[in-house]
Amino acid sequence: MSGKIPQRELQPGNMNVGAFNHAGQFLAVADGTIAKWDILIPSDTQNSAKLKLIRAVNSTVTLYRGPLFIAMHAATDGGAIRVSEAPVVAPDLNTSGLTALEPIYLTTSGGWTGTKPTNGIAIGLVLEVSATVGVVLFCPNSANLGPLAESTLFLTRAMRPQGVNSLPRRFELKWVAGQRGKPSINADINSATEATREIADPDFEVLGTNGTSDDVTFYAEGGIKLETDGADGDEVIVLPHLDANQSAWAQVTWGTDKETIWECDIAVGSNITNTIIWAGLKLTNTEVTATDADQAFFRYEDDVNGGKWQYIYSIGGTDTPTDSGITVAVSTRYHLKVIIDSARLARFYLNEVLLGTSTALTDATDFIPYIGVAADGAGAAKHMYIYGQAISRTIG
Repeated sequence: MSGKIPQRELQPGNMNVGAFNHAGQFLAVADGTIAKWDILIPSDTQNSAKLKLIRAVNSTVTLYRGPLFIAMHAATDGGAIRVSEAPVVAPDLNTSGLTALEPIYLTTSGGWTGTKPTNGIAIGLVLEVSATVGVVLFCPNSANLGPLAESTLFLTRAMRPQGVNSLPRRFELKWVAGQRGKPSINADINSATEATREIADPDFEVLGTNGTSDDVTFYAEGGIKLETDGADGDEVIVLPHLDANQSAWAQVTWGTDKETIWECDIAVGSNITNTIIWAGLKLTNTEVTATDADQAFFRYEDDVNGGKWQYIYSIGGTDTPTDSGITVAVSTRYHLKVIIDSARLARFYLNEVLLGTSTALTDATDFIPYIGVAADGAGAAKHMYIYGQAISRTIG
């Protein structure tokens, strides 16, 4: 991991730049104050149309194809400024509402967007989502962007990138289903029988009507399989061990005031009639929407909402179930994600697509992640698969 970022020094004198800054504002004049991480364009590239040049990056008119630069520090009129033409990691930005490892684009009216406009050109990549400590990899000349999400790491200052023998800025947990055993009833973790105890997952247990350890099995294609016993109303629910000091998944609080982010990777079974599936952040393990006064989760029931996923949030006892517009299909994999920002707004994503955003959740409410499947309306075994889940929050 080495290399030098190409930079240019613009010497004292009039700066003569039109600028789009990280607050989503245009500088109205060529000579003015430039902030660190502003995206700049030399005004002499096309004479007087300074603002239009920036806007044209994503407009339907003729696209601007000249050089873009990143301001490496703040500068005022008449002073020198150091700029970069190559990708630059910019920390401590507001990236709430965006998606990690997805491109960002200039909008036609200023600001960032995660949705590609017509003829849009990517100007960066979101590395970390946060209202206060978000990180963006700016790629001022979009050809540099490439497959950066998968193959390239840029370090330009002292940072804490995840997965490189370094501590993240957030407290994070990741669970690969089946990697350390399979969820079982809580008693199995202390069983005197070695064959029972050793295969019990140390972080997650099983609950639910008639839910037992044999309702969870290792899945040959990866992950685990949950299957109910066969009677109407039977459930299998996977949740963190709730007894004291067993797992950080339960001992750490996942509060609405801590910018909690939760996600899971699941697949539904081959028969989803008379079936309920739910997953997300709740106070209790029930699939019933009206039980928890506060929650943010996903729910499917074949004879509710036309068999489409719902995303549901509850605030102080007021429930808001919303149609995702996505019909649940048999034997299909789904990635579900809830991101709570610093304003306590919950954003719901399904397969990386933003479905909608809640109003402000109840302050300082601690959630528990639950995933479950139930038979509803007929006596038949119902199943689903879990490949993993992850959760994180701000520290302190």
